[in-house]
Amino acid sequence: MRQLRSIASTTLRGSVDIVVRPAEDLAEDLIKIVERLSGTPGRELALRITAAGGQVRSFRQVIPTVEEVTDLGYPTGPDTVEYPVEAGAGTALDPGRDYHVQLRVPAGRPGEETTMADLEVILLPPVGDGQVLARQSVRVVRTETASPADADPAE
Repeated sequence: MRQLRSIASTTLRGSVDIVVRPAEDLAEDLIKIVERLSGTPGRELALRITAAGGQVRSFRQVIPTVEEVTDLGYPTGPDTVEYPVEAGAGTALDPGRDYHVQLRVPAGRPGEETTMADLEVILLPPVGDGQVLARQSVRVVRTETASPADADPAE
């Protein structure tokens, strides 16, 4: 148990709880845990988008509500923008969050396959110092014509 507490407090920055008599006390203990944690601030997360030669056209949360958050991004390097995001608990009370990102990409040869962006979920201070929690590349294959949905209304 000592090793579990050590991992929970130092590595995970959390705590260990146990339900001594699950059959009798589960509901009551769960209520106590939720009440205690409801005042705890969530992890400070950001989605770092590095668009290789392109740029973020729009970024929005689409679940549980639709919110345009493009203007909340802040540049952190060449072709790189970070957006604050919320993870959500993925439960019935907090179903989590879904986000959509739209990129503007430079022209290229039809059939060319390339990495257009790298996405990273990072842990921000005070909990972390930019540790990458997840990483995904966005690969595209160029086509001969752009679809109407890809047309830039400003151009």
